[in-house]
Amino acid sequence: LLNIACAYKKIVNPLYTVAITGSIGKTTVKDFVSSLLSSVMNTHKTEGNYNNIIGVSYTLLSMPKNTKAVVCEMGMNHRGELDVISRRVKPDIAAITNVGTAHIGNLGSREEIAKAKLEIQNGMSNGKTVVFKEEALLSGADNRYNLSYTDESADLFAQIISRDNSGSEIYVKTKYFEKTFHSHLFSKHTLDSLLIAIGICDIIGIESDRIYDAVGKISVDSLRQKFTKKNGYSIFDDSYNSSAEAVIADFKMLEELGGENSALIGDMLELGEESLELHRYIGRECAKHSFKKLYAFGEFADAVSEGAIASGMDKSHVFINRDLSNPELTAKQISDSYEGEMLLVKGSHSVNAYRIIEILTKSGRD
Repeated sequence: LLNIACAYKKIVNPLYTVAITGSIGKTTVKDFVSSLLSSVMNTHKTEGNYNNIIGVSYTLLSMPKNTKAVVCEMGMNHRGELDVISRRVKPDIAAITNVGTAHIGNLGSREEIAKAKLEIQNGMSNGKTVVFKEEALLSGADNRYNLSYTDESADLFAQIISRDNSGSEIYVKTKYFEKTFHSHLFSKHTLDSLLIAIGICDIIGIESDRIYDAVGKISVDSLRQKFTKKNGYSIFDDSYNSSAEAVIADFKMLEELGGENSALIGDMLELGEESLELHRYIGRECAKHSFKKLYAFGEFADAVSEGAIASGMDKSHVFINRDLSNPELTAKQISDSYEGEMLLVKGSHSVNAYRIIEILTKSGRD
């Protein structure tokens, strides 16, 4: 199927093939890159997160014949998967968002995860690979295009000038331009994703004024993460997927925005032998980031709660539900204890934490 798709790609012959991978943020970066590029050329992107070998094939086969840039999200669970895809797709530009702990159960360590991510370069010919300079595990990337918040000599240097829940101002300097961008985005990890997209536009040579205009049109409504207020609840819904890095990013973002916060934390999956310790770590971090209450949901609920209590969270503010088939219990725990704070909802996709949100917002509060 992939061979057929790549034969069709030769017929369409887009000017740019952009490949995106990483432990978290792949889909967000893909969407941002597509949004920026589509302001200057016909751009086609991966639908949803169809990022395995079948999904990449579907992306290529669904390209309109006038496509000038195709943006492919590429995921992996094991070594060798990205090698197969990259050698056939032959990207012109690649980006690796980060190296986290997702799939560590299959790969064994972050070092092995990094090696698997770097396979995205194997089909490239002198193309740039966009990475954050501070990620030491990606220092072996070929022909790197470095992003940095600390090193002014990086290919793209950025400083966040201001940030609140209405948006951000970000100063960006590259070899070709120096500009302050205004964005509706405010969380640090989405701004990281935006910088990757700006870097890719810089590599292609898009004028800074065109990038500026396109950045201003990206809305928080385009993100999977959603702030919602419904039937008496304030919820930050980031329940689509989860990893330790993604949970911590949400903790930091909500703490920085201020106000009182509580967290509904579902299981993180595919962590292998690291599962218990990483779930305890999440509990510890929840307490350290001043979350008021914790609702632990799933097989690792005890580990998350242990970490939170060990780091000083009031035991009476920690609620456990080990039964993934009973979201009603967690919904009741929340409704009985909710006091108007922002509720973060986070868990791996198969946990289906959205069920709890549906129960809460359907029943509402008096």
